Amino acid sequence: MNVWRPCFEGTGSSLISESTTRFILVTGIMRYRETSLFTGQGIQDLSMDPRYADLLGYTKEEIEQSFKRYIPLAADKLRITTDELWERLELYYSGFCYDNQASVKVYSPFAINQFFAPVANPNFLSDSRLQLTFEPFWMESSGAAKVLRSLFRARKYDAIELANKYMRPVILGQAAMTSPLRANEVTLDQIMLQSGLLSLKGIAEETQQVSTVAARSYNCELTNYEVASGFRTVLLAYMTNSNRANISPKLLRVQTSLLAGDIAKLGNSINQLLCNLRYDVFAEDDDKKERVYRTLFKLCMMSYLVNANDEVSNNHGRCDLVAKTQDTIYAFELKRIQSDTTEAKFALLDVAEQQMVKNDYGNNLIEEGKLLIWVVVVISDKYRQVCAWRTIKRTYSAAGTQIERHEGLVEPIKKVENQKDTK
Repeated sequence: MNVWRPCFEGTGSSLISESTTRFILVTGIMRYRETSLFTGQGIQDLSMDPRYADLLGYTKEEIEQSFKRYIPLAADKLRITTDELWERLELYYSGFCYDNQASVKVYSPFAINQFFAPVANPNFLSDSRLQLTFEPFWMESSGAAKVLRSLFRARKYDAIELANKYMRPVILGQAAMTSPLRANEVTLDQIMLQSGLLSLKGIAEETQQVSTVAARSYNCELTNYEVASGFRTVLLAYMTNSNRANISPKLLRVQTSLLAGDIAKLGNSINQLLCNLRYDVFAEDDDKKERVYRTLFKLCMMSYLVNANDEVSNNHGRCDLVAKTQDTIYAFELKRIQSDTTEAKFALLDVAEQQMVKNDYGNNLIEEGKLLIWVVVVISDKYRQVCAWRTIKRTYSAAGTQIERHEGLVEPIKKVENQKDTK
């Protein structure tokens, strides 16, 4: 910041001193108030002003008007309805919110433009090479993933704490969201929010009646699915000293294995990530180790087709992890083991199954009308990898309860991939 400060100050002084200057709009993600460019009576910060909330983003109405011809063509190409197309566009590219009323949500212009770009081709419908895909346009164009990885490494953040904080809704006060006085005072919350990774979802209930904006707090979440998916990948890359190119295929194997109900393949796929986990991600504290495994399983499984949450409670106890697909609910119990014998692994599978039966995990989720499958996963402390698994499926009929079990062992990956530090 010290290198660029003279540039900021010189530019600001020259612009402001111009007698012919009527209006100057300066954009960016953060306002450092220590520079003269951002001081003076004529400077007005519009960042959270509701009157300008849609200044730098597309509203739905603007897309409907400007892309009116493209929308039905895109839906036809994807073989979905226009309503379904809007649902996906909103999921992936909307949610950006920058006003102190938390009332206006806008779409990323770059992402929308890139998505509809193939439709402009006259041969769009007839040329099979012109496809529409929901790519991470905004994350890649902004360079957010690279910046986050560098920031995490420089500040040595705890990856598990980051996941447990930002993969859930977080409440931020107005004071925590405003720009710092100096560049070296900037917090991760400020970076996450002002860069667009986090967005306002609403005014926190406890501050809705306060008389001043400065006293408000806001419910904030990762802006949309594109951002959330990118953030998960960055976290996993940070945990494994890797990059997106290495992580993405492994995540895809985990997710496709779960969708296929292939738990043996799921265990092997997760081991591909576990064997490259940085040693310092783990701690001597047993509770922290279990949090590491729960968090990694959740990060790996979450996708457009899988909703995963850890520590899901019912009226009997708390399940380590629940993953929901379109037609199946998987309730996971994770167990760690020190012994490397087959007998000990299967004995622990029995203990875990009894625990799941006793606590009837998932009984509060059956009303969703999906098939419920219990999954026990045993993790070796020696290898820090999955070493055994079991699935239990119960079906009910007039003849009684039928129980179907499948189980197996998972060989550890002993040849660890080279952990090359990716800059």
